[in-house]
Amino acid sequence: MKNSMISYQHINYRKPWFLNKEVAARFLVVILFVVTFVMVGYQVPVEKILLLWLIALAPLAVLILLRPFLGLLIFIALIPLESAFLGLGGGGLTITRLLGIYVFGAWILRIVIENRDIKIPTTAKWAIALMTWMAFSYFWAWDRGVALERIKTAVQLILLALLVINEVNSPRRLTIIIAVLFSACILTSSLGLFGIGIHSSDWLLTLKGQGAKEYASYTGIAFLLATIFIAFSKERFRILALIAASILLIPLFASGERGVILALALAWIAISFFRQHKQKTLFAVLLVLGVLYTTPLVLKHSGLVSGWIAERFYITSVFETGGSGRVGIWKVGLSMVSDNPLLGIGIGNFKPQFHHYIFSAKLARLPINSDAIDPHNDWLGVAGETGLVGLSLFIVLLVCAGRRLINTFRYHMIPQIRIQAIMVFGLFIYALSIGLASTYMWRKVYWLILALAVVIPELSVSDNSKRQPAEKLD
Repeated sequence: MKNSMISYQHINYRKPWFLNKEVAARFLVVILFVVTFVMVGYQVPVEKILLLWLIALAPLAVLILLRPFLGLLIFIALIPLESAFLGLGGGGLTITRLLGIYVFGAWILRIVIENRDIKIPTTAKWAIALMTWMAFSYFWAWDRGVALERIKTAVQLILLALLVINEVNSPRRLTIIIAVLFSACILTSSLGLFGIGIHSSDWLLTLKGQGAKEYASYTGIAFLLATIFIAFSKERFRILALIAASILLIPLFASGERGVILALALAWIAISFFRQHKQKTLFAVLLVLGVLYTTPLVLKHSGLVSGWIAERFYITSVFETGGSGRVGIWKVGLSMVSDNPLLGIGIGNFKPQFHHYIFSAKLARLPINSDAIDPHNDWLGVAGETGLVGLSLFIVLLVCAGRRLINTFRYHMIPQIRIQAIMVFGLFIYALSIGLASTYMWRKVYWLILALAVVIPELSVSDNSKRQPAEKLD
């Protein structure tokens, strides 16, 4: 009798929150909440077309209120297609941005209704500190309008990371997130491969509205996940991953982006060091180098890529800077850092200040493509715009995330978490590597990967009583 009473006390018969009469009344303010959030928070003009969009998305808003994680999945699925197909008029207004507002707004409303706390790990606190410092740089920025737009972007990225950290609270949800990201990148790569929505005026394969680097980065994500699955999974579906990886090699090289290929190589070299046998590590490195050298030759002879694109990956030309004049841009960035070492020139002000520097005596006549003004390096961009203070916060953020992620391999993990950890670690190195030759940290997928790197340690060591030293991967 005593045991039955104890069991009875632990049963929760409370009605779901959305069936509670006091809570159900709040459904009536959902649409008003979202509309206000859009119009006031993002200063979206009231137009008939936009109002029709809001009305059409109202049922979706209610569904997302019930299931914020579903909204997050839809948002992630649309990220690779955002710049190509999801724009709404001019400027930066996109369907993805509107959906992101819906998802985050519904999630916050549910947090308030259920009286739950928002989880902010140490890594997330460093990210908030970085973005706060960037926001402060508005006050000494030369072009405050540009700085304000970049601050808005920074806020969106932090909110996305917090949403992922709080919603991905189980291995099953993490698996779904990775699967959705992989599928979305496969879809984006396939559209370019089959000539759907491609940029016909460019020699490098990409979708309209996307740069070749952006398109290739999504293809690289799909290729990396597929190859990790092939190498570390024992599932029978590995043959499908092998087919996908083989096909993805075509758009990967047809995009002509050497930085993405380099990022894939660095990611795989990093992953290889977690294997037990050093011979396998050496074999993996040689295999990566072999693929990098032979694939463009095979694709050229097969007629799948042009000779001009294939030559970009030859050993003799792999270290060239391409058409953007990256080395010249880096020289300008270093001058910005030397002139403003502590505070920087202000967030988002690299481009506005660029022409001032290239017309100076010591930087005149640099071979720079004026249409490609961008730091072309995450570290240099942060240092130039926010000074050594911002760069220090950025380094601490990445070191904190990377160290905790690497430490997860010190303990036994269930097989599901283990392969997820390898995938996220590979994506983490991949994102950092792309940022060596381009500005990648302002992409939504960058902060999605960073958030997943924060999630993995929380899931892998949630049961402290069962932690044991882990074996090397083989």
